[in-house]
Amino acid sequence: MKYYFFIVIILLQLSCKSKGVEGETETDRLKAKAFYFYENDRYDEALPFFTSLISLDSSNGEYYFKRANCYSQSGQKEKAIKDDLRAVGLNYRKDAAFFNIGLDYLFSNDSLARYYFEKCLKENPKHSKAAIMIEQLNRRSSVLLK
Repeated sequence: MKYYFFIVIILLQLSCKSKGVEGETETDRLKAKAFYFYENDRYDEALPFFTSLISLDSSNGEYYFKRANCYSQSGQKEKAIKDDLRAVGLNYRKDAAFFNIGLDYLFSNDSLARYYFEKCLKENPKHSKAAIMIEQLNRRSSVLLK
């Protein structure tokens, strides 16, 4: 009798684990596809996968950050900025998100670009690219004033 009880317990444990794995595998598959397309610079193809991942877990800053990069690469700057701000709100790579927002504003609004590059430097004073971008904006401003 003990033998049958032991087998039943093992079978129950195995069935519970397989149910958990099934739930995780869909997320894992979505994540694998999203990251594959993202890492291979196929941003338009990565976008729907990050959107699906966000619908499953809206508290993951990495998904917003990467989707923001996808939007930015496809020219959808306003959506990119919105997602980068959401990533910042979730405390995910705040300096990089601020830097990306600065880049998104670089050719449309120098004041906002400078503002976000400065926020990037405030988060990470060693972010050399942000310092370079501010320097370039300063040079551009001085040339326009001449």
